[in-house]
Amino acid sequence: MAGLPRAVLIDLDDTILDDSGAAARCWPEACAALGAELKGLDPATLLESIERTRRWYWSDAERHRVGRLDLGAARTEVVATALTELDAADPSLAARIAATYSALRDREMRPFAGSIETVIWLREGGCRLALVTNGASAAQRRKIDRFDLTSLFDLVLIEGELGFGKPDPRVYRRALDGLEVAPADAWMIGDNLDWDVTPPQARGIRGIWIDIHGAGLPAGHAARPDRIVRSLAELRVRDDRAGDPPGMKAHQRHRGGSNLHVRVARPEELLRVREAYSAWGYNGGCESDDVVLLAERDREMLGVVRCTLEHGIVMLRGMQVAPHVRRQHVGTCLLESFVARLQGRECYCIPFAHLVAFYERGGFQLQLEHDAPPFLLDRLTRYRFDGLSVVLMRRPGE
Repeated sequence: MAGLPRAVLIDLDDTILDDSGAAARCWPEACAALGAELKGLDPATLLESIERTRRWYWSDAERHRVGRLDLGAARTEVVATALTELDAADPSLAARIAATYSALRDREMRPFAGSIETVIWLREGGCRLALVTNGASAAQRRKIDRFDLTSLFDLVLIEGELGFGKPDPRVYRRALDGLEVAPADAWMIGDNLDWDVTPPQARGIRGIWIDIHGAGLPAGHAARPDRIVRSLAELRVRDDRAGDPPGMKAHQRHRGGSNLHVRVARPEELLRVREAYSAWGYNGGCESDDVVLLAERDREMLGVVRCTLEHGIVMLRGMQVAPHVRRQHVGTCLLESFVARLQGRECYCIPFAHLVAFYERGGFQLQLEHDAPPFLLDRLTRYRFDGLSVVLMRRPGE
């Protein structure tokens, strides 16, 4: 990892998270979903009007600044303006279309492949890290919490909490001061030339541009990034070629130390697994025919997950992490190892609702319950009767 700086400032949207990749299909879906309420208005015509209005709205820097601090209101204004342009003004309908669009965008949001692993890689390389993102506090915090990002950063700076954001010079200075580094010892990485490259460079910070569309620098743009990459993960390419010993997996490099190891428990260790479950407050059992994966460091058991076969269906069960190492990516290591052992087989799990995004990283998807095997519907009913907020998820076979 030679050549890394002392500190890195990293953007969130369209840098770590694929925030806008689904936008093109979410507007048509939102218009189609409310098609019965359009009163004869062609959804395609409305979509064209929304696209024109959207480009106009976000093209103005001041409207952009105000709008990104309340995206719900901004999107409602865009749809309302588009409807008015078509002589079909309906504020209530505009709000419903905008809300549907927002829900679809949230549903489709995912981390870019390798982005979180790259943040971990930078941290393992000794970099101090600041997440620097524009937008409203509540909206950005939801994303950060959903994808468990807080623990990866030494500093999180959100426009809606500071009262100023990129490209205001104060935000870069706040990041440098918080990380206690000089500008020459820092990089800024992001997808926006006018926020993440030129202004930081003016203050002595190296600017790395993520060209997510692969289109190159816009014609006539004055920006000259110090480096251009297609994704955050591309930063690791050079080091990985020089990199880890053969067989070293990503989860062995995760924060918490390279000594973290995931292996299959031996039969004589099942009593130890049951004791760990009990100590961690989990009441589930452990059967002799379960395949049990253990996460360990220096022979200390830090996490457990079980692969079971029930009624001919493979299940992920009993994912538990020791309380003192939670939010340190032990669970991520277990999930990666579990998925690797599936070897493409279909698998179900019943996690708590707030952990949906975590299991989505392993390829699990929310499952329509009426299509579920009967024994899983019975289990869901029992859990919910006990007051547990759980959902059904499935990882499709390959």
